[in-house]
This record gives sequence, structure tokens and C-alpha cells, in this order.
Amino acid sequence: MIKRPISGQSLALWLCLFAAFVLGGCDNSPSPAPSRPGLKPRPVDIVTVTTRKLGIQQTLTGTLSAERHVRLHNQEAGQIERLPFYEGDSVMQGEILATLDDRLLEAEIAQAQARLRQARVDQHRTDRLSKSNLASEDELAQAQTELDVADSEVQLLKTRLEYTRLKAPFTGIVTHRLVEPGDAVPAYTHLLSLADLSSLIIELKVPESLLAQLSTGAGVDVRIDALGSSRYPGSLSRIHPTIDPETRQGIVEVRLNPLPPGVRPGQFARVYLTRQPSPRRVIPLSALQQDKQGKYVYRIDQQVVHRQSIRTGAIIDRWIEVLQGLKDGDKVVSRGFLGLSDGSPVTIQDSGSIHD
Repeated sequence: MIKRPISGQSLALWLCLFAAFVLGGCDNSPSPAPSRPGLKPRPVDIVTVTTRKLGIQQTLTGTLSAERHVRLHNQEAGQIERLPFYEGDSVMQGEILATLDDRLLEAEIAQAQARLRQARVDQHRTDRLSKSNLASEDELAQAQTELDVADSEVQLLKTRLEYTRLKAPFTGIVTHRLVEPGDAVPAYTHLLSLADLSSLIIELKVPESLLAQLSTGAGVDVRIDALGSSRYPGSLSRIHPTIDPETRQGIVEVRLNPLPPGVRPGQFARVYLTRQPSPRRVIPLSALQQDKQGKYVYRIDQQVVHRQSIRTGAIIDRWIEVLQGLKDGDKVVSRGFLGLSDGSPVTIQDSGSIHD
């Protein structure tokens, strides 16, 4: 076989290729991800990430209830004689709500008063005899004891007589009527329920992380669904001192001031709480993207977009807090996502900041 000599031109070509291979293999420095060839730059709007002070508003739900609400029981057994009030009736403090048949007690009081009068006579007579040395000190002491016992019996029966008249402990509304006149009831039967509608509160279950940032007297907004979309002023009236170890939630009470017309116990309420402003790194909600791999944004670098995974926190109005993945000064796409993917070239139409 005849070997053909390598021409000078071919040798030069091989040397150039070898030099390029060697030099390329020795260069270990990373190169920026190029934009995809052949793609037309897409117009996008971007924002510059900065940190700003924001207060988080949280919406919690609860039910209106009367702070002063009492179930009224009779302390004497007997037959219901009068029960003039029904559910929804207004009553004044001290007004008689129910009366039991008291004839037996009246007779017992009359009998006890007769014994008291006799004991008083006996004590006076024994006292006179004692001064004349015709009665001993023991007889005088016994007469005085019988007088005291008779007086105590009268007072006890009068107290029991008072228990046959059930009085309103405060001004309010009858919410439940559970018996009727003529019913014979044993002692401590639930007869009526009474609520003070001027003391309406909303009990809220609050996460322990938020509980530490609240203080009594702080203002809140309240929306009652049954009354429409209007918001009413309220304040935190009480923060309970304990936290449920299972749910890690505490309880706070919200009071409306003043009470809006038409408000009633049992209505559903939404309470809007705002935390104190604190520095937070945020992006517009419009810049956030999400798929099966998680949450991400498109970060701009030299007119090319790069997918950047992020970890987010609270949503604040039209912003979302970024906990990890971005830093101040980064530029992210806020509009123009159609057809956009990692490595796409872009042209910037509008560049703003978080404060715009």
C-alpha cells in the first residue's frame, strides 16, 4: 500500500484542531447559561426586590355570644304559679321572672313566728325570775337559746320564701323558657335563660405565634356576614392566659363598640387583625409561579430569565413574603409569562420596584 505524505495544509489544520481541544479542556471556568438559540426575545415587565416594613392582616372567624348569660334555676321545689315572660322579652334587673306556690311556706312561717313570740315571753319571764334569784343561770341560758333558735327558724323560712320568687340578676333578654305555669318542679330545675345583649363579644382561637403580638385595647375591624359587607370597629377586650397544648391556640375576646343595629348572639363574624409592621422581603403576588416542583419566579440576568425556586411566607395584601431564594436587588418578572421558560431571552418593557 502506498502511503501518501501529509500535506502542509492538512498538517496545519490538524495542529489547529489539537490546540483548540487542549485549550478548551484546560479552561474549567463556568460559563453563563446561554439563551436558547433561535428564540425571539419576549417582552416582560419586571420589579426589583427590596425589603419594606409591612404589617400582616389576618382574618379570624368566631361567633357572637353574650358575655353575661345566665341559666336561672329554682332553689325551692314546688309548682310554677306565674311565668309571665317568653323568649325575646326584655326584663329589668330585679324584676320577678317566675313565682312558685308559696302557701306551705307561708304557713310554716306563721307557725315559726308563734313559737318565736312564745320563746320571747319565756325568756323575759326567766330573766325576771333570775334577777330575783328564783331561776338559775342555766334556766336563763336555756330560755335565751330557745329564743335564738326560734328567731333563726323564722329567718330561714323567710329566706326560703324569697327563693320562690325568681328575680332577674341583670337587665337583659329572655333567651330560653323551659317550663310552664302548673309544672311541678324539683329544686334546681333550669327554668329560664337570660342574656345581656349589650355585652356581646366574639371569642377567637388564635395561633400562639400571633398571640404574643396582641395586646388588650388594640383595635380591630369586624364584619358580620348577616349584616352585609360593612366593617365595624372593635377592640381586644381580653386575652386568655392559657394555650391549648394540643392545638397550640389561645383565646382572645373582641368587643364591638358601639353595637351595630341588628346584631344578635350566634351570628357568624369575621375579625381582621393587623400585626405590627416589621421588615419583610416581598414580591408581588403576580410574580409568583407554581407547578409540581414547587414555587418559583423568573429572575432576570443579562436579558435572560432563569427559573429560581423560592420559599414563601405570609401573604400581605398584594405581596407575598420571600423567606429564601431571593435577595434585595434581584429583578424578577412580574408580567409577560406566556411562552416563558428557563433560559428564554427577554426584552424589558417596564422596570419598577416593589414600592411602585
